[in-house]
Amino acid sequence: MRHRVRVLTTIGAVLAVAALAAQDAPAAQDAPGPEQGRRGRGFLQPRDDQAQPTGNSRIGGRVTTLDGTPVRRAQVTLASRDAGVRRGTTTDNDGLFELADLPAGRYTLSAGKTGYLTLNHGQRRPFEPGRPIDLADKQTIGRADFILPRGSVITGTLSDEFGEPMPDATVQALRYRYVSGRRQLTPTGRTAQTNDIGQFRIFGLPPGDYYVASTLRAAGPLAQIVADNIEVFLPAGGDAIRFQGAGGPAMLAGRIGQLGGLGQDGASGYAPTYYPGASNVAAAQRITVGLGEEISGISFGMLAVPLARISGTVIDSAGAPLNRGRVALESTAGTPVDPGAGAAIFDGRFEMAGVPPGEYTLRVQTVGRGRGRGGNLEFARAPVSVNGADVDGLILATSPGATVSGRVVSASGTAIPGGSRLRVTVVSMDADPIAAPGGFVDDGGAFELRGLGGTYLFRVANLPAGWSLNRVALDGRDVTDTPYPLHGGTDIDDLEVEVTDKSTRITGLVTDDRGEPVEEYAVVVFAADSTFWAPPSRFVRAGRPDQDGRFEIAGLPPGQYLAVAVEYLEQGSEADPDLLEQLVGGASSFTLDEGETHQLDLRL
Repeated sequence: MRHRVRVLTTIGAVLAVAALAAQDAPAAQDAPGPEQGRRGRGFLQPRDDQAQPTGNSRIGGRVTTLDGTPVRRAQVTLASRDAGVRRGTTTDNDGLFELADLPAGRYTLSAGKTGYLTLNHGQRRPFEPGRPIDLADKQTIGRADFILPRGSVITGTLSDEFGEPMPDATVQALRYRYVSGRRQLTPTGRTAQTNDIGQFRIFGLPPGDYYVASTLRAAGPLAQIVADNIEVFLPAGGDAIRFQGAGGPAMLAGRIGQLGGLGQDGASGYAPTYYPGASNVAAAQRITVGLGEEISGISFGMLAVPLARISGTVIDSAGAPLNRGRVALESTAGTPVDPGAGAAIFDGRFEMAGVPPGEYTLRVQTVGRGRGRGGNLEFARAPVSVNGADVDGLILATSPGATVSGRVVSASGTAIPGGSRLRVTVVSMDADPIAAPGGFVDDGGAFELRGLGGTYLFRVANLPAGWSLNRVALDGRDVTDTPYPLHGGTDIDDLEVEVTDKSTRITGLVTDDRGEPVEEYAVVVFAADSTFWAPPSRFVRAGRPDQDGRFEIAGLPPGQYLAVAVEYLEQGSEADPDLLEQLVGGASSFTLDEGETHQLDLRL
């Protein structure tokens, strides 16, 4: 006799389902604790899991608050691209830290703690890059100190259209920042959730201008998944689990992405809303926050709107229903979207409910055993417009990701030091890029990239000091700075990535009108030809002075350049062509030859 068991979302039921899932989960590996970092080796490992080089230098310092109080257990992170080092540690009871056994190189150093701002070494203003630390062999730098201010806070209350408190809503502070040379609205600080009386508190904010936005994933009716003879009821948006039934295999089904309930006919819910109650950022009110300031009274109501259901079918490149995958819902108009918005795909079908009006992109990516032929990922994307009515009958067809293989070679034939650390990467030129992992380079220089879909530039990461990208060639044609489209099923097996040890280097000092050295500044170096400004560009770089007041910019291609020193530069803004156009008038011109070390002294 078969029995049907119903598991309801009481506290005990949720714990029971979690326990069932944990029985089959692999045991977590022991993570090294912060004490390991305090001994100088650090707990952060390089992403490629290669053994980190060691040396006989060290960096230490102290982390305090504005009034000199030690910041205990602050997280301190040290990294060097040219030395291939990434380590971390925590401060002791006196706020002291030390990282030892370091090789010589140029390092970045940062410190932070929950409730405080995370600062880069030498950072004096919000959103500017820090100052690098040039560490020589057998050198000890013992005063790399940090003064951490408290993060700023925004508090308020959220209500519904009747003025009633809105609990369990997500509230974010967003600000404009430069991403790959484009000014984009991005979340900053901690994401908050409203409590039972609709109150929220966003903390950890640097001083600046923000927009506050709210989204809601309402519980709505209970979602249902049937696996053989077992029904598991979870709140909409919860992690749905299929486990062992009568002959049914145990499997994690994935997240049931809901934006506001199950979207029955005539259902209504709440659209993402900006303070003080706007549906888009153009009508939103900007909030200016000072250093360590708490802004209160940011209260607004969410916009009630009709909700819709989106459903359809996904077929793979062979024309069969997609076995396993996920459909993600992304806004194309800059409106905040619940990061869990989407739906799992089973037997080719997907369905998501509670979608507010807006313009979206549906993005499909296969997962696990649902990957395409040869184990490659498959992708699909399609625009969808939602106006309150259900959108049914969509058919999405995935195509296999492209595979690119080739070799990394040295222009001079010289062996590349640390070749096992090299990775060939891609830079997407699409507005909504598909994530693409880098391909590790083997001892013979060969690499392979899989699961690509879009238009890309090819680059190489983890090059040793003094080396830089020289040329990328496909069938003998130079594609170094020419975006290359890769469509489904495309296979490239002869991409040549050429690197050179004749890397350029620019170094110098900046002085004021009296000829005195300036310690706080930023330098922007960019191609004289504006056709090379479009981001992401190899011909645009920015730099900050080291502990001795000197700047260094390495790895630019040979050519004609302009350089200018400025008092303040927001991180990433040097890639904005509009900013470069403004800097042309005050810039100095110079020529950079292959392998040249160019001395460049500038006036602020």
